[in-house]
Amino acid sequence: RRPPTGGPSLAAEAYSPWPTHVLPAGWREAWQGGGAHRAPLPPGRLPVRVYVTSTAAEARTAKHCRRVIDLLSAKKVPFDIFDLAADRVGRGGVVVDREALRGLLRHERLPRVQVGDGPLLDAGQLQDLEDFGELDPKLRAVLRSFGTPAG
Repeated sequence: RRPPTGGPSLAAEAYSPWPTHVLPAGWREAWQGGGAHRAPLPPGRLPVRVYVTSTAAEARTAKHCRRVIDLLSAKKVPFDIFDLAADRVGRGGVVVDREALRGLLRHERLPRVQVGDGPLLDAGQLQDLEDFGELDPKLRAVLRSFGTPAG
């Protein structure tokens, strides 16, 4: 049989086991005090971004990707996930240049996390911030202002 035409491609580079974004229930109450503006969050433009790979050659990399996602999910942090092994563009209206991201991260070990406009953090740096109580203030600073009305 011939494959159907016109439908989405499920080629190896087009598929990713990771979701494109995570919006945990109750995140507004956890980070914005519950009384914040209720506008929907635009996936692809969330203030916390996680860069992972679904084709990790090392078990350690896959484990760290899962731990970072689990940590942020447990903290009820909304975040975008960029799987550098998958070919995704047009995420929520934001065109993602996979090659530019790969170039940016080519000498970096994955996963990487970016909070707001801050530097890219590796899994160890993120865990250190959590262990020393410095992660929540960073997250709170970007999430309190995110999604609130301007003015």
